Amino acid sequence: MFEGSSLKSKNTLNQMPATTRMKKLYRNPATWVALVLFTAMTYLFFQKFPLVASILYGSLILYIVARQIRSVLRLRRQGYRFRGAGRERFLYEELADGEIRHLVVYGTFMPKGKMGIYWPTREVWQQQAPDWAKNRRDEIFDRIRKELGNRFGQCIETDRVG
Repeated sequence: MFEGSSLKSKNTLNQMPATTRMKKLYRNPATWVALVLFTAMTYLFFQKFPLVASILYGSLILYIVARQIRSVLRLRRQGYRFRGAGRERFLYEELADGEIRHLVVYGTFMPKGKMGIYWPTREVWQQQAPDWAKNRRDEIFDRIRKELGNRFGQCIETDRVG
């Protein structure tokens, strides 16, 4: 359930070594086919319609950069953020003492676009949460609920780890 720590001291976002990630990429031929097709289509698009392609790709790059800047500014302003890190894996990140501390939180998608969050019981929280989060279970949960807003479906209390 918990993979929390400080990103400054230990980056657990990418727990697999780079070689392991590359081996997985090599084993998936569909990834390579999609990459080759995308590259070929991009090349042809720039050949036939250079102005349109430049505007579209430039806009896409600006959009991605703007979202990243907005996310960083929001983290600095609020002191925390909650964001997706995979299909059913989310990160609660908090800025403290010049470093980003994080907790990995698991959830599930529910009907009507709602999300269920797997939240450990108080006993499991006290045993497994990082030291900085031990006595802040309710505060962190309230922040996550606030971030999700009307997308929050329910809290699913669990003793299960992971």
